[in-house]
Amino acid sequence: AKKGKGGKDDEGEGDMMKPRHHRLGLGAAPRPVSVSGGGAANANTSKPGGRHRALRPHEVERAEREKKDEEDYRRRAAERARLDKQRTVQVGSVVRIRAAAMAAMENENQTKNKNQNQTKRAIMVKTSGVPGLNQVLVRWEGGSEDESVRKSDVVLVDQEELDENPFVEATASSNDKIKTDRKHNNGEKKVRDASEEEKKESSGADRGGHRDDRRKSSRSDDRRSSDRDRKRDRCDEDRDRRDRDRYDDDRRDRKKSRSSRDRDDDHRRRSSRDEDRDRSRRRDRDDEYYESSRDRKRSKKERSDDRGDRRERSSDDRRSSSAPSNPPSESLRWLTPNIRVRMISKKLAKGRQYKEKGVVMDVLPGGAHATVQMTDGEVLDEVPERYLETALPKVGGNAIVLAGDPQHRYTKGRLLERDSSKGQAAIQLFEDMNILTLSLDDIAEWCGPLDSDMMS
Repeated sequence: AKKGKGGKDDEGEGDMMKPRHHRLGLGAAPRPVSVSGGGAANANTSKPGGRHRALRPHEVERAEREKKDEEDYRRRAAERARLDKQRTVQVGSVVRIRAAAMAAMENENQTKNKNQNQTKRAIMVKTSGVPGLNQVLVRWEGGSEDESVRKSDVVLVDQEELDENPFVEATASSNDKIKTDRKHNNGEKKVRDASEEEKKESSGADRGGHRDDRRKSSRSDDRRSSDRDRKRDRCDEDRDRRDRDRYDDDRRDRKKSRSSRDRDDDHRRRSSRDEDRDRSRRRDRDDEYYESSRDRKRSKKERSDDRGDRRERSSDDRRSSSAPSNPPSESLRWLTPNIRVRMISKKLAKGRQYKEKGVVMDVLPGGAHATVQMTDGEVLDEVPERYLETALPKVGGNAIVLAGDPQHRYTKGRLLERDSSKGQAAIQLFEDMNILTLSLDDIAEWCGPLDSDMMS
């Protein structure tokens, strides 16, 4: 024996320390080693054909201790399972049926299972899958037949009452006795039925033997009618099956045709959308090109007009005439108040008034710029003449002559008709009721007041 530092032997140190079964987590409950698959009991086992050694004393003690722990563990598990059956309704729970439900069942089954219903206690056989709404299957105490009851009528029996008065299940001898009684009753019933049939036949024989023939013929007729009914039912089933198959085929064909039609519609819709987008892009590009070219032409024309105005003014100054005539540029200006115009440029108001109509409120000196009130109420100041074009009235509306014959310039009338293909319009003047044929570019819609004598 070895001695420690204090001079004492270490022989009893192994007996004082208890071996640890296995590693446990925080709050875990240990399980017996034999249940979990380890322990000293398995330490001596080896491969087949191997050598076996004798267990040491401490291994024998450990094996006995593990066996005892295993028995305690299994006993506690069985006790927990037994107590748990009386905590919740499950298979194997002992229950009691409520008094009201019990009375109803006794009234309904007065002659059936009287000895079973008197105890009022039962054991749960099946808790789910029982035919009926919210039904369970129970077996009465001392009985062998199962019966379905409502789950709401079931009440668990207290564990204390069950300990004092344990549940008694039907034994094999009692079951055999019940079965033999039932067979005996069935045999007596058959004998009674047979005797009654013999009496009926003997009484019928006195009346005549033709009744048997009639009965046989009726049986054969019934058999033939039942065969015909079965054939008819089979034919009906075949017809229904064919109709269902035909309906399924038609539905599949319709679904395929609908899907192909939807694909074609989607393709057509996408192609039309792409064409509309391309058309709008081409229109915008053409409008921009047209606007830029017209702006260039107007700018050139305005520059030439300005040069002509300067030359005219210089010549007029040299002549020092007392009553100068209007310059040629003024004769070309067409802006005047109270006429309806259209915006043809995107450079003003961030392009939101492009292609929108408005009314000229005032013309600035020089006649090249005007103040315009748009249809939505927005007022634009100093709008150049090149950003505007005249707007035509509807047939029957008021119009004003802005260009053409100086004699009829700024005269007002009513639009009788217009021909867009020829670019001409017919106007009847208010002054002398004459009808003039003018170009569409020479007239505009008049939005101002009219004299009373002109309107009459």
